[in-house]
Amino acid sequence: MERSHARACLVTALSMVAGWSAMPTTALAVNLMVPTQVVARVGATCSSMVAGVLDFGTLPATPALGVSRTDATGTVVITCSNAVAFSVVANTGTYASGSQRRMQAASGVYMEYDIYTSSARTTSYPSSGATQSYTSDGSPSTVTAYGRVRSQFLTGFGAFQDVLTWTVTY
Repeated sequence: MERSHARACLVTALSMVAGWSAMPTTALAVNLMVPTQVVARVGATCSSMVAGVLDFGTLPATPALGVSRTDATGTVVITCSNAVAFSVVANTGTYASGSQRRMQAASGVYMEYDIYTSSARTTSYPSSGATQSYTSDGSPSTVTAYGRVRSQFLTGFGAFQDVLTWTVTY
């Protein structure tokens, strides 16, 4: 019996040295914590632009094919998010000569016109560089283009047209 008892003591001693025991063990709880930054960005946006027609109508010509000064208005509706500052320029159009906006008839004849920032028609709408600035309140903003065909002589007649490109920067 001594031999079996010695064997049992040896097994028990080895188990304890090796970390084995008949005693219940509990797992050690380890908590790792790291902060996470939470961010959100709400960007300023301008989501749509709709341009109406700037229509000078039918202009009566004098016997020498001259037209009298004629005014008209057109609009561009721009939708931007609330409190967005934006600026608008209109290029000089498809048929411009230098900075002079012109419409062209199918016959190749040109008629000069311009667009202005107010009904007083004293400041031409910018085509580059300086811009016309606005601030959105979140609802569609209507920008009015005040057009004018000045008195001029034409070398022909027909339906005159041009295409302006409006650019919104925000």
